[in-house]
Formats: sequence, structure tokens, C-alpha cells
Amino acid sequence: MGAGAGGRPTHRGEEGRRPGIDGRLYFHEGDNKPRQVILSVKGGHTNVKDVRDLGHVISREGADIGVLISLHDPTGPMRTEAAGAGFYSSPWGQHPRLQLLTIRELLDGKRIDMPQTQGVNVTYKQAPKARVPVPEPGQLSLLDGDQ
Repeated sequence: MGAGAGGRPTHRGEEGRRPGIDGRLYFHEGDNKPRQVILSVKGGHTNVKDVRDLGHVISREGADIGVLISLHDPTGPMRTEAAGAGFYSSPWGQHPRLQLLTIRELLDGKRIDMPQTQGVNVTYKQAPKARVPVPEPGQLSLLDGDQ
């Protein structure tokens, strides 16, 4: 998600699944401690209870930021509840601790407000680059097709 897509899905099996968590993003602030953003996705109508539930999940998991992604626009009470959760402070500024985003906003390019450390998302470890041998003149290579 950088900050818009690419979150790590959680385990979907009956055992090991954490209630209220549909994905996670990780970031670092210069120390070795990974920080996390909890993602919760709701397809139906949402209400203030969903925002409160996400707040409890953030506390339970020790997460820094929580994002509720929904199909429908949040209600006034939902916005009030999210605003009451306060902010996460990082060297890059203040970030709302509870954020409400719709699918439409994400498709329109809105991003999760989270620290952008070194311009990279650290959700997944980057794979090493593959080395492709360069054939000598006159040798067949994998790039020659079916010759």
C-alpha cells in the first residue's frame, strides 16, 4: 500500500485469525522496531460500533494506526469517534490514529496518512535481483526462442 495498496493479508484459517484485522502495513522510523497499521475492511453498511471495534483492536495489538476501509461514506458519529482517537506522532508529523477511507477514495488516489519512511513500504522483504547470464557470440540463449 505504500500507503494506498499492498497491505499484507492476515491468516484466514479458523485458528490463528485475529478478529477485526483484514491486513497490516509495517513501517520503521529509523529504529529497529517495526510499527504497524491495522487494516479493517467492511463491505456492508458501517456504523460507529465498527470504529470503536477498530480502536479496541489497535489497543489489543499495540498498533500505531488503524484504517477502516468501507464501501459507504462514514456517518457523522463515525467521524467524531475516529477524531477522538487522537494522533500518532512521528518524525514526519501527526497522523490520525483512526482513519476512515472509502473504496471510492482509494480508487481516486487518496492514501493512508502514515509515515513515509525512505519512500519504501517495508511490508514485504524485497527479493534479491536475479542474475541472467549473457551468452557469448554464437551461443544459443534462452532469449532466442524455439531455435
